[in-house]
Amino acid sequence: MKTIPRMLALAATALAMVAILALAGVWLFRGGNLASANPVGDVAMDLDVSGNSANQEGNSDPCLSKSAGDKFEVDVLMSTLSPEETLGSFDYSLSFDDTRLKINTQNHLMLLNLQEGSVVSDTSEAVPDVTSPHHVTVTDHAAPETNVQGVLGRYQVEVLADAPPGLTSLSLADVVLRDGTGSPLSVMNVLSAFVAVGVPCPTPLPSTPSFTPLPSPSPSASPTPSPSPSPTLSPSPSPVPMPTLTPSPGPAPTLELVPSPTPETGPSPIPTPTPTAPTPTPTPAPGAARPVALPATGAGSASGSSWPWWSLAVAGAVAGAAAVLLAYQGSRAKPN
Repeated sequence: MKTIPRMLALAATALAMVAILALAGVWLFRGGNLASANPVGDVAMDLDVSGNSANQEGNSDPCLSKSAGDKFEVDVLMSTLSPEETLGSFDYSLSFDDTRLKINTQNHLMLLNLQEGSVVSDTSEAVPDVTSPHHVTVTDHAAPETNVQGVLGRYQVEVLADAPPGLTSLSLADVVLRDGTGSPLSVMNVLSAFVAVGVPCPTPLPSTPSFTPLPSPSPSASPTPSPSPSPTLSPSPSPVPMPTLTPSPGPAPTLELVPSPTPETGPSPIPTPTPTAPTPTPTPAPGAARPVALPATGAGSASGSSWPWWSLAVAGAVAGAAAVLLAYQGSRAKPN
């Protein structure tokens, strides 16, 4: 009877694990945030704001040519929110080249403020903002928008007076749109725009945000210095020969030969022999015992006294082995 409850507990544990794995798979498949299955079409930068409104998109322009000191407006657009979805908040970072541009003003009471009763809080970075990127966070706490498209935010951008000429970009990063419950919405495309400072917009435009400075003027070649004339070397004076000294003649020296002494020779002396006395041989007294010579001892002698010891050792070892063998056989022969 105890087996059935145990099997039921194991089955319940297995089902719980399967459910957890299924939820984890859905979470990973949706990009780790359980994003909506109906994505927003695009979030894009638009440099032509003339046809745009809070809930309408006009003709977009991805590039403008501006001069130093010019001011212009830029819109961030959202398109194609499906009827099944709502928009409750958005976050993004607006990146710009802060050596050429700055953001003067911002307006986020656009698309997110359409619904009657909306309560919008804006915790974006303050303007003017002269340091890139510009962080934006806006939330509607009361009435999320439904079935809309249009302008998320509008910004006034100014070209700095000392901006160097070239092509620079306005781009979006870390774009997050959430519905009325706080769940993220999927975004298909995030599009950038370009500002040509002091130069025309190129055709075609780069596919990614870029910064293209004008080519620097070629440095003028430095004049080649004229070679200095080589100094003329004066010849060194020839050495004055020294006079040769000639010795005056004189009388030649006379050498006197001294004869070496001749050693005297004589007859060699004859050595005188020294007589040697004979050694007397002792004669034993009559009746005394004659000494007997002892035999030599050692391992090398066949008649030495060392051979009995090793033979006795070998015999003892053989006897001990025999005794051990007999004792073993006797113990086996005893009855159990």
